[in-house]
Amino acid sequence: MQKKYFDFEHLFYPKDKGELFSKMRQYESGDPFGINSEEKLVTVIKEIFVNGVKLPTKAISDLINPNRFETILSIKPIKVYDSSCEKYLFIYVFATLNTEIMTFAEAINFSYMAKIITDKEGHYIGRIVVPGNKLKFFGFGDCPHFIGF
Repeated sequence: MQKKYFDFEHLFYPKDKGELFSKMRQYESGDPFGINSEEKLVTVIKEIFVNGVKLPTKAISDLINPNRFETILSIKPIKVYDSSCEKYLFIYVFATLNTEIMTFAEAINFSYMAKIITDKEGHYIGRIVVPGNKLKFFGFGDCPHFIGF
């Protein structure tokens, strides 16, 4: 992990008077996941190796503020699982919730869950990333048993 400065003001609606943060406009391809309008210094995943093979930068470069150690309800640390057919590995990454300027319920909207898929040798196959504002309809944030998809 490493810290990096980002400026993504174009992602957010202008703040109304008295607002501590603003709403996300809409995710577009290439936009970062896991930030709010007030964050400038963010945590990024520097690199991930799976069985000695480095994942391509495109697999992780937009996954901001990953949650490595902390567990808050359904927000889990980064973890790797075997597929049921035992041919693939699934790496789950959740965004850390920033509750310093917003409530837990509001922070869910700025979170995400990513599932990175590799083969057993570590070669990147693809990924699924879903922002928290969609996952909350499936228990994300409220249910400690939410394990992803």
